[in-house]
Amino acid sequence: MSPRMTTAAAVIGASLVLVITGVGCAGGPPETPDDPGTGNLRLTFVSAPGTPPTEATLSCPSGTSDARAACEQLASLTDPFAPVPTDTACTEIYGGPEQLDVSGTWQDQPVTATFTRTNGCEIQRWDATASVLVPLTR
Repeated sequence: MSPRMTTAAAVIGASLVLVITGVGCAGGPPETPDDPGTGNLRLTFVSAPGTPPTEATLSCPSGTSDARAACEQLASLTDPFAPVPTDTACTEIYGGPEQLDVSGTWQDQPVTATFTRTNGCEIQRWDATASVLVPLTR
């Protein structure tokens, strides 16, 4: 094989590696908008201390429009059930006595989370996740 052919073969080989690598970098399997996450979550909501809790179950994907919207919202969040990191500085703003306890599985992972509105960080967490789930308990 001539040096010119060897160079051409190397360029073609490198191009194929780049093309194959580029396909792999697209971010994993394709999104499936008809399957907005999977999970079975038990929700327990307390509106104020001393009031009886209300409970609900959310199964994703689900058929009702409210449940489907909740599933889609949860699927759009990076880690909807993660607690506020312990080293986070939070404003001391009290947002109310509400509490939502969540347990079950989400995207094949066990979930146990409590949402409150006791400070600015918890209010932000509530607004992102719990505010979508609380209406399902009513």
